[in-house]
Amino acid sequence: MWYNLSPNSDVATAVCAEFPTKLKQMSDQRSLLNIALRPEVVKRAVILAVIVGGILIGINHGTCIVTRKFNVTCLIQSGLTFFVPYAVSTISSVMAINCQNRSGSDR
Repeated sequence: MWYNLSPNSDVATAVCAEFPTKLKQMSDQRSLLNIALRPEVVKRAVILAVIVGGILIGINHGTCIVTRKFNVTCLIQSGLTFFVPYAVSTISSVMAINCQNRSGSDR
């Protein structure tokens, strides 16, 4: 399908109208990524991942640890077990900081 993209066409008008919104969304995504990469957010997430991930590995893979029968699958699952609390901590921190920033800018 070919679109008429002359300056007066409806498609061109719609694309141009959406551009500021798309640009704002990209800017918001970059600011969220910047929050996620803040040293205090990363440090908190790593600490929680080590604590909670360690507990979960003990619960889920205790048999592998006690019997010393590690295989590739067990190691991959253990690595992913650390990722889940890291992701949860990072996402919740980003949401809280973003919410705090927005409420502070409304004043």
